Amino acid sequence: MKEKKFYKLGQKVIKSIYVHNFLIMLAVIFIPLVLLSIFVYTIVESTVVGQKMARIETQNNILRNYILSENYMDSGESIIVDTELSQLSNVYNGRIEIINKNYKIIKDTFVTDEGKFCVTGSVLRALKGEQYSHFDSEKRYMEFAIPLVKVDGNDKSKNNVVGAILVFCQVEDIGDVKDKMVNFIFFFFSVMILVVIGVSVWLSMLEKKRYHKLTKAIDSLGNRDFDTKLNVVDNNEFMIISDKFNKTVESIKRLDESRSQFVSNVSHELKTPITSMKILADSLVGQDNLPIEIYQEFMTDIASEIDRENEIITDLLDMVKMDKKTATLNYSSVDIKELIEQVLKRLTPIASEKNIELVFESFRPVVADIDEVKFGRAISNLVENAIKYNVMDGWVRVTLNSDHKFFYITINDSGIGIPAENIDRIFDRFYRVDKARDRETGGSGLGLSIVKNIIILHEGEIKVYSKEEEGTTFSVRVPLRVLKENENIEDTGFIEIPEEEEDIYDEEEDM
Repeated sequence: MKEKKFYKLGQKVIKSIYVHNFLIMLAVIFIPLVLLSIFVYTIVESTVVGQKMARIETQNNILRNYILSENYMDSGESIIVDTELSQLSNVYNGRIEIINKNYKIIKDTFVTDEGKFCVTGSVLRALKGEQYSHFDSEKRYMEFAIPLVKVDGNDKSKNNVVGAILVFCQVEDIGDVKDKMVNFIFFFFSVMILVVIGVSVWLSMLEKKRYHKLTKAIDSLGNRDFDTKLNVVDNNEFMIISDKFNKTVESIKRLDESRSQFVSNVSHELKTPITSMKILADSLVGQDNLPIEIYQEFMTDIASEIDRENEIITDLLDMVKMDKKTATLNYSSVDIKELIEQVLKRLTPIASEKNIELVFESFRPVVADIDEVKFGRAISNLVENAIKYNVMDGWVRVTLNSDHKFFYITINDSGIGIPAENIDRIFDRFYRVDKARDRETGGSGLGLSIVKNIIILHEGEIKVYSKEEEGTTFSVRVPLRVLKENENIEDTGFIEIPEEEEDIYDEEEDM
């Protein structure tokens, strides 16, 4: 049980962002420091060793000159050479041996090997005329082998190696320098690790404070406090998160307000026909012996209210279906020109009641992948609105065009227009520009909202431009084809489209 508890605690610690920050900072600082320390250590060591070897080699060369000038190899005696040997061995805490060309040691500052023979690699190289030096960092000693070359007096170009000097020097001072460097580096690393821990804790506290603000704001949002604001200004990344969070909260707030308004509107819209029917029914019940004409008029009004209630419920159900992310479209290849002609033919009787002329222009044949039923309803709603909110003896003009990617439909009318302050809201559910006029013309207030949902489901766009007393233009742009995953539309070239539609979508792209 305890092991499981410790395991969970360990997992929690490992996954903590604070631990991650510490490890990242440690790696970012520690790795370069390690590399730098190795580099400095190597440079210092090579410099100290090089200087030490250079000094000893200089002294060795001086000793060699004394041995040759004093003819020490032949006589074996020289106060100057013996003094120099004693001084060098004492100064460098080393051992010096002089070896003749027969590999016999004729002088040893330690005395113990005098008269013996020495055949080592360094001696062999020296007797061949090569100068040899070596530093053993582990045992902390230096070895030198210096050839003794005597120049022939008769032939100066001919040199004879008469012996060699073999020098061993203990270099404890270099070891001491290296030990001091190691200690300094260890101390420096210890200090830096403490600094890293301190900085990591400080940064973690800052981040913890920011995360606390974020979690607190999320909790408030979960409790439906849509006035929650997240303000983090001391960190760029958290500023972005803060900005995104606040925008999300605003969207949720608007959505909640829209939902509340929607419920209120639905309640009102469903209640209004029922209220009207109740008033009409009460009027019939409260009066006796009414003429049959009155009964028929009242029953006709009740039937109209029932139809209106049914229309509202039908529109609500359709809108809910199209609001779902899982809403599917039954795509098929459809002749758009033929579809629009069918819609206009169906609406011609309604237009005739107000003597409204329906004009249709198609610039080229257009076949596109759409849901024929849903898209036909969207176009029908737009044209029907253009007829309903038009003037007597007016006109409605529908145009169809396409390019290599999209097809474009515009519905232009000579109607009453829409006030500028209302244009942004005409696609809202149950929104009516003029409620009194809408009562006269009928409708649920959901038509344009349904139209927009249908166009969006087809991955299209809809725009509206209107001016009071001059008319309204709805412009629809929809892709010609349904793109499958990893499929691109082949560029078949651009086709001229009417200037009006081109400007509408060019403005949007520029924005």
